[in-house]
Amino acid sequence: MSGERPAPFSVDLPATWETRHSTVFGAPPAGGTVRPNLVVSSRPARGKDLATAAHEAKKGLLSQQFPELKFGEEGPATLAGHKGHRLAFTHAVQIGEAEPARLARAHVLAITDGTIIEAHLTAAQDAPEQMAVLEAMLDSLQIT
Repeated sequence: MSGERPAPFSVDLPATWETRHSTVFGAPPAGGTVRPNLVVSSRPARGKDLATAAHEAKKGLLSQQFPELKFGEEGPATLAGHKGHRLAFTHAVQIGEAEPARLARAHVLAITDGTIIEAHLTAAQDAPEQMAVLEAMLDSLQIT
């Protein structure tokens, strides 16, 4: 596997705005309904601690009203060498005309240097090998 960097860019940002970053790493189409992906994002922590950020993330998931949402393991995690929090969950999603797909997802976050780093892993629930690839990618994550 090789490292991947997004193309650099910049803008003149108004003084009251904040910078948020998000990068999506997606698997190529493989004929299945679900394309596994890893989304890594960052945003200012604004003084939040890890417990508060984790609670807000879970509350955000609940507000999205995913069909058949079921929470799995939740607890301490490591994200790019930083103390973090992990929440696993599954839910259904309607994709086109097909039967609803079941997704296995994980949300991992950490706070470092005043920044919340979040990773969202999404795979087909019936394809654990997809999640294994995403976990390996997450293990290789470096914050630069």
